[in-house]
Amino acid sequence: RVGYRRDSPKALERTPEHPNDRTTERFSMSPCLRGESFRVERLAAGEAAGLGRLLDRIPYPPYHYLSEVPPAAIRAAFRARVERMAGLPDAALFVAEADGEPVGFALARSLAWDSEIFGFPCARLEALGTVGEEAARRRTACALLAAVEGWCRAAEIVTLHARADLEA
Repeated sequence: RVGYRRDSPKALERTPEHPNDRTTERFSMSPCLRGESFRVERLAAGEAAGLGRLLDRIPYPPYHYLSEVPPAAIRAAFRARVERMAGLPDAALFVAEADGEPVGFALARSLAWDSEIFGFPCARLEALGTVGEEAARRRTACALLAAVEGWCRAAEIVTLHARADLEA
């Protein structure tokens, strides 16, 4: 149970460990989920279809700001994309549960083409979603990101790309 904390004195540190020897910023890991009663586990490829109800409850699915596209169509496309990508052999799907109910998920996958071209293992955080009150959603996201980071470290992936919707 670890996660990102930006308020820690050592939270943002400089490190020359990047594969191309440039100095980059990275967040250090520290406990942020004390007292939480949920767990994060990695699901098998065929288990993504069971996340439908959770995916439908995510408050800000991708492209939620496109007013010309019906919300039901956006949610259906989001659900299909997560289920399709979770079935790929290079993907990792993590789910957070509280009291036996799913409260968040993270989907990441390794990027073979990028890894080959750049000469070091790369991955992308494809989707991250949480439900509940704001503080609980942040803690859940923190735990899910820690799980993705652990997966990256175990697979010796050194670069994780992510895109964030700052309006969500």
